[in-house]
Amino acid sequence: MKIKLLLLLMALSNLCFAQYRVLVYHETNGFRHGSINAGIQMFEDLGAIDNRWTVDNSQNSNVFNATNLAQYDVVVWCNTSGNNLLNASERTAFENYITSGGGFVGIHAATDTYRDGSWPFYNELVGAIVQTSPNHTSNNFNATMDVEDTTHPTVSHLGTTWNKNEEYYYWELNGGQLSTDNNVLLRVRSTGSNSYDAPRPITWYKTSMVVNGTSISGFRAFYTALGHNSGDYNGNSDFRTMMENAVLWAANDTTLSVEGFLPDEKVSVYPNPVKDMLSISFENEFVFEQIQFYDTAGKKVNARIVHELDDSIHFDIGTWSAGVYFYQVRNKDQVISGKLIKE
Repeated sequence: MKIKLLLLLMALSNLCFAQYRVLVYHETNGFRHGSINAGIQMFEDLGAIDNRWTVDNSQNSNVFNATNLAQYDVVVWCNTSGNNLLNASERTAFENYITSGGGFVGIHAATDTYRDGSWPFYNELVGAIVQTSPNHTSNNFNATMDVEDTTHPTVSHLGTTWNKNEEYYYWELNGGQLSTDNNVLLRVRSTGSNSYDAPRPITWYKTSMVVNGTSISGFRAFYTALGHNSGDYNGNSDFRTMMENAVLWAANDTTLSVEGFLPDEKVSVYPNPVKDMLSISFENEFVFEQIQFYDTAGKKVNARIVHELDDSIHFDIGTWSAGVYFYQVRNKDQVISGKLIKE
């Protein structure tokens, strides 16, 4: 056990996260949001944390070809708008990318793109088309959203509600469309007296869809109608964390796993949620080399060892702020990841 402790103390260094490549696509053939550049910068900044991902950005649809798309783990449609952005071969390349297991993240005006069902595959992937006349509430309309799935890593840091100023989209009338198979994460409460102001989904994900009668699965798609203003990208920590975790989720990053141990239960982390004392136990002579804790921004968080036995280590995390954290236990052969909730 002395060897284990020595290895633990020596290993308290920065974790090298898996490297991903992200394409931020921001072409517009309609309204162009002034927040697009802030969105690009946000993804670049978040990717730089422990070298999680690198970012390319383009507003030229020629990036949608099989050779180029093959290098990306996630493609972000950041406030795109309008129809006819991609030609037929480019649409086919993107469809093949998604059906081969690609990751997709759509932001705000991504649902103001390919209106009127003009590209059914994309319309189902993004999950909605914003209505017209009007498209949305006034900008900086203050409303409360309910978190529909508090366990999903993209929104688990929010608690049960999120109050935010935003330009909240409508889906009901005048060309509006909302897919029925979206897995809703955030639902905004009523924003007025019109029928389209009723409580409605504002953020969701999907891993399967039906396009023209054909079932498609194996991909990961996340969409949020939030993100109209530049301040969301450069100053709203809740929004930035949601988008960071959206990219990691879409890339199928294991650090966002909800599971606390491998199927053979070599490592167990308990209790979870935890208030003060956290225990990590090892079974079947599992020899670890490193234990690390991180907050949702990817920053390493220290934990004080208070007790150690042959098969477990106990940490005092009472000084941590309440919220979501991630742990990784490593040895030379494995990386075991999971999520913690600090009460």
